[in-house]
Amino acid sequence: LFKIIEKFDAPFVLTSGAENFYEMRTKKQIYDFCSSSKPVYAECGGLMVLVEVLKLKSGQSLAMAGVVPGMVEMTKRLQYFGYCKIDLPKSGEVRGHEFHYSRWTEESTHANLWDVTRHSTRISRREGYRTANLHASYVHLYFPQAAPLIREVLHLFPS
Repeated sequence: LFKIIEKFDAPFVLTSGAENFYEMRTKKQIYDFCSSSKPVYAECGGLMVLVEVLKLKSGQSLAMAGVVPGMVEMTKRLQYFGYCKIDLPKSGEVRGHEFHYSRWTEESTHANLWDVTRHSTRISRREGYRTANLHASYVHLYFPQAAPLIREVLHLFPS
């Protein structure tokens, strides 16, 4: 992975399973890339890579990339599960789903991306983290329907 990041000069996408990459060299390169002005899209495991610390169920803490403030803590139970929707001024309604055995401990104080509404309960919460070039969220978007948002986030071409 770190050889790819060294030569990366395009939008960077981190998705599920990305939390398995926590080598020091890779973390620094991810941090440096995210600190540039290049667009970064991270979902679920990608969000986990970008936090400061990942706390395992065993209690062991692993230093992560440090781009997103706080810690992700692994849990024994599902934290959010099922379909959800996000209403965005530019892109309209965007749908996705969540399925994770972890929680971002700073969500209540640092989430600034969007409000996510669970389909089954209609309960909303503030979720995700955004900077000028970073879009990080637990939500797995339904890409065919979210194409305008993805284009906007990754600065691919006008929406």
